[in-house]
Amino acid sequence: MADGQADGLRETSIVIAALIGTLVFRERFGHLRLAASATVLAGIAVLELAHP
Repeated sequence: MADGQADGLRETSIVIAALIGTLVFRERFGHLRLAASATVLAGIAVLELAHP
């Protein structure tokens, strides 16, 4: 597994933890958390697309 792929996989844990907090623990998934998750997902996409 390339470094970029490992980084992308590691960063998905942040988004998964936010989803678990919302679905299991009934935490709020407000605008700030939505923006942060979108930013992380965009970063993952850049990491994945940067490697040919």
